[in-house]
Amino acid sequence: MKVQLFLHGCELTRLLKKAPRLEKLPDVQLHAAVTSISPVRNGTILAFRLSDGTIEYRHFDSFNIVSVDGSQQEVQSMPQAGFSFPINEKGA
Repeated sequence: MKVQLFLHGCELTRLLKKAPRLEKLPDVQLHAAVTSISPVRNGTILAFRLSDGTIEYRHFDSFNIVSVDGSQQEVQSMPQAGFSFPINEKGA
């Protein structure tokens, strides 16, 4: 059984106004070629590894550069929280 939904013109216009719109951000220029991109902090920050060996962190939404503040008030990785991951541990 097929169900069809008929919308009046005003209802369709209202739905289209609520739809999310994609916006073009300004171009981002980097000083070297990007060799890899990794999501960090639950995908809110992107880590760019560049061909000259540097790593650049940028916000996912705005691509603004994230500077390292050295704050110890927030845990951002499992090793920082005290977990260790030995490679050749016997019995694992």
